[in-house]
Amino acid sequence: MTFLRELLDTATAPLGAVEQRRAFGSVGYYVDGRMFALAYGRGERIGVKLPEAAAFAEAMALPEAEPWAPHGAPMTWWVLLPADLHDDSRALAAWVGRAHTLVQAAPDEVLAPSRKARAASAGEAAPASRPKRSSPSAKGKSSAKATKR
Repeated sequence: MTFLRELLDTATAPLGAVEQRRAFGSVGYYVDGRMFALAYGRGERIGVKLPEAAAFAEAMALPEAEPWAPHGAPMTWWVLLPADLHDDSRALAAWVGRAHTLVQAAPDEVLAPSRKARAASAGEAAPASRPKRSSPSAKGKSSAKATKR
């Protein structure tokens, strides 16, 4: 992971105030408290958050790019960039810079959408809401305490 951190340190150097801290067993890179890139040690890949449909689709179209799914479910807007970019500092810096700009400008609801919004953006049916619990009296049963005097 040291190699990935060195690559990200170089790519983020011109971006100004970037903070690093542990995240998901990796090292996350933050702008204004929002993570936009990470050195993902398990897969030996660099991940970027691209909270814009066109940028996300463009990154996903790169050969060997894949959604970042650290616990089996893809994280919204996250892409693991192809390992080939480790050898192309200009292209890597462009993707990292783009993620920095998009994350910094994105409204909170875009960065952390509700389950319904995530499903809608993925073209899936919205998750069913859980049925509300009904009280015993709503099921046609009257409470003994309520009827006795």
